[in-house]
Amino acid sequence: MQVEVLPGAPLFGWDYDSVRNYVNTCGLKVGDSMVIYSTENGVSNYRLARIVRMDQTKEFRIVLDRNGPIGGRAFYQTGKNCRAPNSGTRMLPPNSELAEHLTFGNHVSMVTQFEGA
Repeated sequence: MQVEVLPGAPLFGWDYDSVRNYVNTCGLKVGDSMVIYSTENGVSNYRLARIVRMDQTKEFRIVLDRNGPIGGRAFYQTGKNCRAPNSGTRMLPPNSELAEHLTFGNHVSMVTQFEGA
């Protein structure tokens, strides 16, 4: 589903440090929701996913029930994708701006960058 650009898009104020802080302080557990964010050609895509495993390894990974278009289902606590850490695919905490548009099984797209801008 394509929507108009929402306030705070594309990352809604989340950066690697704030995602890490959220993961470390909110008490995440298997079954909780996270958002998979990806961007390509100026279009931001968001997909709701559930946590299926939390690996308490040296690099603490969160495994989701789905993946973005690039990389796998595992993400570091910063939100970077484990298989493609430099890609445009990231894990973000859920937020109120997207909540009314996202459900499991659908995704939200919005143009967040315009040609020539």
